[in-house]
Amino acid sequence: MNLEIIQNTFTIDKKLKINRELSKREFLKFKSENKTEIHIDNPPYITYKLNCSYGNYQLLLLLFFNNEILTLLNFTIDSEIYGISWDDFSEKNEIKRKRDLEKLVKAMKLSVPIDLSYDEKSGYSSATIRYT
Repeated sequence: MNLEIIQNTFTIDKKLKINRELSKREFLKFKSENKTEIHIDNPPYITYKLNCSYGNYQLLLLLFFNNEILTLLNFTIDSEIYGISWDDFSEKNEIKRKRDLEKLVKAMKLSVPIDLSYDEKSGYSSATIRYT
């Protein structure tokens, strides 16, 4: 799947527009035709995982819904250079992912608030856009 970003809206394959207006119902129409999977299912909360390309990057997107409402979008760079399993984990590589993610977010030219973080407990670097 290919990602484009126009005016703070993440658009996948020119079909799915991810922004604060996206409902779970709209997302499920897209999901039925494309490869997505449930990441966390804890009603009324559900998180879906999407893999997509943005320029030279492979990204992992997580869409968090509370009932019908998209509450946040979390994304990170998905690449073997940072490791592919816990056996490969190193803090040095994860800090590099965070730095690369900071550069990517800057290049995206988004004007919405974004939280960039490296969580030491989970060993995960990501960017988060909150919609509520």
